[in-house]
Amino acid sequence: MIKTIYTDILTRLQSELNNTVKHYGLWNNQIGNEQIEKPFRFPALFIEFTDIPYRSEGYGSQKIDLGFSVHCVFSQLIQDLDMLDVVNQVGLTLHGFALDYSTNITRVSEVQDVDRDRLTDWVINFVCTITVDDAVPVQNMTQTTPTSLGVTAQLDIDNNVIRSGDGTI
Repeated sequence: MIKTIYTDILTRLQSELNNTVKHYGLWNNQIGNEQIEKPFRFPALFIEFTDIPYRSEGYGSQKIDLGFSVHCVFSQLIQDLDMLDVVNQVGLTLHGFALDYSTNITRVSEVQDVDRDRLTDWVINFVCTITVDDAVPVQNMTQTTPTSLGVTAQLDIDNNVIRSGDGTI
């Protein structure tokens, strides 16, 4: 499921940012590992999944209250304040956007990481709720029939009030 989410977010970013961004990828601390990472062009966007808590919803369905971040990475040797336009465009592209299986994505915060030598890493944090219907295959689910409670009392229903017994209060 995470691969699908990643691909759908990536497709949205690529379609809206066209030629503005030169590289996209999955976050693996590329900046901290710059000396051993494959080179990439700037500006670059990396998607990081920060929190993936699953909760069961019954009948094999699960929900994920997903937190993810987009790292907007710029070279200070190349870019200037135009990088803030890219940051804003990323936020606007994803905020309010809904995947076929999610609530609207909400932008919750932004952080500028300035401790990166010659690079700027602007991190935009998002949240949404994902519905995972494929957690348990349907063939593995069992269907049960309701059991009788054995209640024999008659119900008197009048004036939208439900009572049991002989109708007296």
